[in-house]
Amino acid sequence: MFPDPDRQTKAAEIRNRATALSTANPQDVHLSNQDEQFPYVFSFTKGLLHLDNGLLDHPGDFELFAEGTRTSDPTVFQMVPLNVDLQVIHGASQSDFDKLDCPGDKQTYREWESPTAGHAYVLEGPDPFAVTMPPAPKVGSAEFAAEMAEVYQMALSRDWPVAAFMDDSLVGDLTKDNGWPVLLQRTSDIHSPLLQSPPKSAEAAE
Repeated sequence: MFPDPDRQTKAAEIRNRATALSTANPQDVHLSNQDEQFPYVFSFTKGLLHLDNGLLDHPGDFELFAEGTRTSDPTVFQMVPLNVDLQVIHGASQSDFDKLDCPGDKQTYREWESPTAGHAYVLEGPDPFAVTMPPAPKVGSAEFAAEMAEVYQMALSRDWPVAAFMDDSLVGDLTKDNGWPVLLQRTSDIHSPLLQSPPKSAEAAE
């Protein structure tokens, strides 16, 4: 460490300037897509108790959960009843979980991951409340339909080798005579029917 009598003053000045910069603009407005309506079929309800038809057993549980996202009080999330009913885990019993090695795995339910992270204060970057993200596409909108189509497209193409979407000349450099990518030729546990006749170009993959 070299001597620098002005270091502490300069460090404080830089930090103060960063603070002024991060608070110079007003907080962004968080917008909703207005799909949060009873019976909440288009809302995040994971972790809550559901009926056999997929609907919430107690819609009020979600309403309390939603309130936790709209208040500065992080303890609201602690009041939301999680689904801890072992009966919904078909074919399992508490003894099955007790045999697991990891202590966290012995719990028959899983809590949400950091639901109160937005309540924390940070010393790097903007304050969590200073930024936002666009609302999710509204159900029935063209954007929502496009995202669904994209997800289905990725699901249908996930078993195709990457080389199937490459230029023929590049595929030739990466494959042998049988048309399989070199790495896949060394994989003996691929049984997908989509890989029975691999295409050699993006056009063939379509």
